[in-house]
Amino acid sequence: MTNEELFQVKAPYFYAGVVIENDKVIAQAPILKYMKGWSKAEVQRYCDNKGWHFNKVDTSNAMPGMLR
Repeated sequence: MTNEELFQVKAPYFYAGVVIENDKVIAQAPILKYMKGWSKAEVQRYCDNKGWHFNKVDTSNAMPGMLR
């Protein structure tokens, strides 16, 4: 079983996703490419500072390996 988590970043001008595994961003939308390798806490802090929303996406019905 994988420990990947999918998160959605909601900003006033875009919605985008990041995949976090072992507390590191391993995949991200192109607009968030600078977040590669960031920890979950770093992403949360950055989003908070920008006034963006950072929410976990329910992937309980996703097929294994479908997050990347």
